[in-house]
Amino acid sequence: MVVLLFGTVGMTLVAVALTFFLGITSALENTRAVGFDRAVLVMDGMVKDIDAQLEPIANQAKWIADQVESGQLDINDVEQWDSVIKVIPASSPQILSIALLRPNQEVRGYNVGTGMVIENITPDRNVSTRILKTAETVSGVQWFPPLWLAPIQTLSLSAWIPLKRNGKLLGIYITGVAIGDISKTIVQRTQRKFLTPFILFDTSWVLTHPNFESWRPKTEEFGKGNSFGIARGSVPLPTLEDLDDPYIVKIWDAEVLETERFSPLSNTQSRRFDFADGPRIFMTRTIARYGNRPWTLGAYFGIELFEAEQNRLIIFGIAGGIILLISIVVGLLITRWSALPIRRLAMAAEQIRAGDYQTAALLPANSIRELDDASSSFNDMIEGLKEKEVMRGLFGKIMPEAVAQQLLADKGQLAPHAAEATVFFVDLAGFTAMSETLEPGAIIDVLNEFFSTAVDIIERHDGVVTQFQGDAILAIFNVPLPHPDHAAEAVRAGLELRTAVSTKQFHGQTLSCRIGINTGKVVAANVGAPDRMNYTVHGDAVNLAARLEALNKEYGTKLLISGSTAAHLDGLSLRELGEVEVRGKSETVSIYTIDPD
Repeated sequence: MVVLLFGTVGMTLVAVALTFFLGITSALENTRAVGFDRAVLVMDGMVKDIDAQLEPIANQAKWIADQVESGQLDINDVEQWDSVIKVIPASSPQILSIALLRPNQEVRGYNVGTGMVIENITPDRNVSTRILKTAETVSGVQWFPPLWLAPIQTLSLSAWIPLKRNGKLLGIYITGVAIGDISKTIVQRTQRKFLTPFILFDTSWVLTHPNFESWRPKTEEFGKGNSFGIARGSVPLPTLEDLDDPYIVKIWDAEVLETERFSPLSNTQSRRFDFADGPRIFMTRTIARYGNRPWTLGAYFGIELFEAEQNRLIIFGIAGGIILLISIVVGLLITRWSALPIRRLAMAAEQIRAGDYQTAALLPANSIRELDDASSSFNDMIEGLKEKEVMRGLFGKIMPEAVAQQLLADKGQLAPHAAEATVFFVDLAGFTAMSETLEPGAIIDVLNEFFSTAVDIIERHDGVVTQFQGDAILAIFNVPLPHPDHAAEAVRAGLELRTAVSTKQFHGQTLSCRIGINTGKVVAANVGAPDRMNYTVHGDAVNLAARLEALNKEYGTKLLISGSTAAHLDGLSLRELGEVEVRGKSETVSIYTIDPD
């Protein structure tokens, strides 16, 4: 009694305390990971926002080049050119300006903000000559570094594409968006409390930052009037030191951290720098698809990001300690009261362990509800074991549960009978080839995990698995237990299994399955030797389901449904694939599938 009393409570105390400690430790680790995950999500959002701003103007530039190449657009027809250019911003409102640079270095621009055509723009001869020379040898969309567009007094991120016809350069199409608008959009969508987003151009200049909007360039450095205003030897962007941000200037001085445990993304880097007011973590990612110089996307945050979570952990720790003390007291009382029923339970369990199911003593009722429930459950277990012993003697360990229950209800007799049923046949695609690369034990592990998933889904939809054939499963709906909606349940099981196989791995392997479903007459019976029977179904409907499974390879589908099954369905969106000839049948069979969502 003393050992039971103090041993149980002591073990409970140790187990709960250890669990509590591990929970707190794990929660702290997860809290830190949350901060890194938030920064990674911010960078993911930046990438999407940048692509949303820049990809449309690149696509439209390609469209303009295609129109010129095909002869649909004549850049020498000024009226046609202006009419086309003026409607482009309607589909891409982020566009700031559009310009056409001709081989003779004449420039015709369009100010989207005012809707005015700007003529007689004077480009920098050296720059325009270099661009025209480059355009002779390149194709596709190219990107300028950030530009100061003097005619409209705005910083721009511009794309350009050579306009050619029959290999001859006719001009260069240039279009751009305002850098200030890009920065404002990204900051508004990604800035969070205690977390600051930013984008750096070539590691030294700032493209996006919450303070970018208040920065103003010295325009006299970049040109005035009708000129391109491309700065020589510099970039018209603020440097790290130009912004009123004491943290970002230290980004490249910060210590690089190992962050694999927080983020599996190999292209995400973490740095830490200890400031006087606390450490800051810089999370960065590099992209290089908008020009020849890389962009550094990032966000930084301090320990303030974790304060709310840490406060919750403190409250959780105090509450957990109180609950632990209460649990110890309650455990002592329960252990004292439950000693006698536990001894009775142990004696009865010893009889069960010895296999003496028939004479095992049933436990008496108990005044404590929990112990009474335990006694009742134990008694039910004994009765269940007695029934299982009968079931094992009647039909072995491999009989489907639904069939076993029916046999038990019929006292071991289950006469052959014909009925309409829905046959479900599923097979793994390419498993033979996969098996050649796996160890025998791994093959069995993969199959067992797949079969467990499939059987669980099939039985949840009231189906009965009758056979495992290699890496295939034969199941039946409506036999031996009738189901008024058996065809629809079979199809729902197929859809759920298709989704499960495509969204998870099985013992580390990615699988693909093919499913055939057919409704028709079958004969169900116990078949086999006198001392080993197997409940299964036979008939043309079974053969057709297997044939439909195989036809998935020809139609490139994962799920095929016969017309006889489709006739029973209501509310499911079917796609008819046509009629097929099936060996052994004089008439063609209609087949359908259901496309994934």
